Formats: sequence, C-alpha cells, structure tokens
Amino acid sequence: MLRVITFLRELAGLWRAYVHSYSFQAKPTLCRMCVLQARANKLTSLAGVAISSHEHSGQKRKREEKKKKRFNEYFFLKTDKSQGEPAKVAKRDPFADSGENVLLVQQLRDQITKLHSLVAQKEAAMLEKDKKIATLQADLMSAERKHREKVEQLLKEKDEAIQMVIERQRQANKQVKK
Repeated sequence: MLRVITFLRELAGLWRAYVHSYSFQAKPTLCRMCVLQARANKLTSLAGVAISSHEHSGQKRKREEKKKKRFNEYFFLKTDKSQGEPAKVAKRDPFADSGENVLLVQQLRDQITKLHSLVAQKEAAMLEKDKKIATLQADLMSAERKHREKVEQLLKEKDEAIQMVIERQRQANKQVKK
C-alpha cells in the first residue's frame, strides 16, 4: 500500500513538474529533473530557459514540513489506532553491509555472464544441428526424387519391352497365317 501511495505522490509530482497551468504557455519550461541536473552542473540557462541557482527557501521549507506531517500521520497515527503502540522503525546503517552487497552483485554478474556464454554455446550448437538437419533433408529429398525418376524410367522401359514383344507376337502370328 505504501508503494502505491509513494507512486501516486511521485506521479503527482511529475505532473506538477510538467504542467503548471492548463493554458498554453508562450515560454518553454523544463522538467524538475532537468532543472536539478542543471543546478548540479552549475548552469545558468538550459535550452534558452534561465535557471535559478537555488530553490525558494520558503517553498522548500513548506514542502519539507508537509512531507514530515504526512509521514507522521500515516505511520504513527495509523499504528496508534490499530495496535495501541507506535510502530518501531529499525535503524540501520544503509552502508553497513554494502561490502556484502557488492560481493553479491559481482557474483550475480559473473553468473549472468557465464549463463550468457552457455546460452550462446547452446544456440551455436543448435544452429549447427539445424544446418546438418537441413542438409540431410535436402539429401533425402534428392535421393527420393532420383529414386522416383529411376522407377518411372524402369516402368517406361518395361512398357516399351512389352509393346515390342506384343508387336513381334503379331508379326509371328501373321507369318503363321500366311
């Protein structure tokens, strides 16, 4: 549920970053990420749009206060009503196990590269087998075609031989009748 709420808040923030009013504006505007990146690079203008070097402190302070208020309302007031005691948030140093994470990420990357190479080898073997199958099928088809042609030739020769025998028989019968 928290992810959905966070997503909707981010989506609303992106909407506000692009659309400041519903009417068309004559001057170009930049998205929040472009402005932040330009500030980080210490640029005074980007794509013809002037960029201030800092946020208005009043707006920033109000935004931070709203954020804290929402956070406290969501987590502490909700848990007070449902459980009767405040939720305990684990305080962890995010960089405490970064060495383990780096090692795990490296192991996973190595495993991925090994699997990619294995897949490439198997695909090459399959391609080679497909070529061999295609060659054998072509050989089989040509052998079958040659066999059919030979059978047709033999049948034709047999018919000619039978016709010759019949013709000789007729001539022999004519000579006997004379």
